[in-house]
Amino acid sequence: MSLSVRTFEVRAGAQKAEDESSIAAFMKSVDVDRVDTAFVDGAWRLLVLYRDMREREEAEQVASVIASSLKSWREMKAKREQLNPTDVLSDEVLAQVAQFVPTTTLELRVVLGQDGESISQFEGEIVAVVRDSLGELV
Repeated sequence: MSLSVRTFEVRAGAQKAEDESSIAAFMKSVDVDRVDTAFVDGAWRLLVLYRDMREREEAEQVASVIASSLKSWREMKAKREQLNPTDVLSDEVLAQVAQFVPTTTLELRVVLGQDGESISQFEGEIVAVVRDSLGELV
């Protein structure tokens, strides 16, 4: 989910209330990361860095579906291999995979870094679970 930028101007006089109302409505509809202000040419200027809440909600839904699928796969794999589920895929690694949604083994290795060594024998299966989960969302 990437940051977006929007600028506002708060004019003096009768337009001030209208400008402030517009800014307030916008701020309620987004996830604000940062606001910078400056007084230029007789008016306040605002620079707002934000994330669209719909994108955040969509990303959370995708992560939830992938996490659920990975948990199911982990349970099944652990039974087959006679291991503890967290020995197959730790909760931390599962959360990272669900958050970053790697769809290739290379992406998975980049996302996990050193943590990926513990799951190297399962990386192809993990990527397949992620891809299948994404396919179900379409």
